[in-house]
Amino acid sequence: SSDVCSSDLNVMGNKLGNEQLSKLQETMNDRSTLVSLCGIDKDATEVNLSSLTMDADDATILASELSRNTALVKLDISRNDLCEAGTTAVAHALRGNTRLTELNISDIKMSSNSEEWVRAIMDAIPTMKALVSVNIFRNNMNNITLVRKFANVLEKHMTLKSLCGH
Repeated sequence: SSDVCSSDLNVMGNKLGNEQLSKLQETMNDRSTLVSLCGIDKDATEVNLSSLTMDADDATILASELSRNTALVKLDISRNDLCEAGTTAVAHALRGNTRLTELNISDIKMSSNSEEWVRAIMDAIPTMKALVSVNIFRNNMNNITLVRKFANVLEKHMTLKSLCGH
């Protein structure tokens, strides 16, 4: 018989809190066989973490893993409670990504006065050279100036075709 050891563990959406997630991340960094706390295989090209009730703490862990994943082409983190801080962390992690073609960040529980996450996403998109589709629906973007800026980003991006996931 051979020993089978999992290289990834998905703790997203379990409301562990930042302190516990940090301790798990330290454990992961100390063990070369454990490569993910998000359940993402290091060679995964598609990741669907939608509807897991992930929060901003989960998104911070996800962001650290996204910055190490070079194979990912599709990421769906829709229908979670990422809020502004979590979405901003993910946006920063995706800056400069040259493989991701589809990003779904719809319905991630934004308040109508959130601007930091919008600016972070708008700053990241131009650096994501392969991006074709970003779904930003259902995020309470009521600020017409920000909507116009998003439209401007879409217009200038060479490969981006849609902000509604199509």
